[in-house]
Amino acid sequence: MRRFSIIKKHRLLSVAVQLLRLHKILVNYNTICLVLSFVFGVVLYRISIKAAISSTRTPEFVRRYSPHVASITGAIINLIVIIALSSLYERLAIWLTDYEIHRTEKDYENALTLKMFLFQFVNFYASIFYIAFIKPWFTNPPG
Repeated sequence: MRRFSIIKKHRLLSVAVQLLRLHKILVNYNTICLVLSFVFGVVLYRISIKAAISSTRTPEFVRRYSPHVASITGAIINLIVIIALSSLYERLAIWLTDYEIHRTEKDYENALTLKMFLFQFVNFYASIFYIAFIKPWFTNPPG
């Protein structure tokens, strides 16, 4: 009977560990999705401003410069979001890594480094990927 209870406790502990790992993975993926949603929000802003200016009764002068207005204001908003979210992502990465409760200092540092790299990489380079791969789909071909 005692052996059965030890095995049963081991199974319950194993299930609890698996659920904790699943929770860690889901929290990390949700955070990365949050990062990408901010980038997507800036893209939507640019598209909506461009569409709003070109579809309303605006003077020809404003319509002619609507792509420039959308690009400049989108870039300014993107800069503000990048600067603001940089410190937020640093604090978020530390909080998530603390939440994971790593066994060793090395595991903690590796997890923190990975999170910081992913958050900062997406934060700083998402706009470059947007310009390189997504923006050409929405611009008019030359000529």
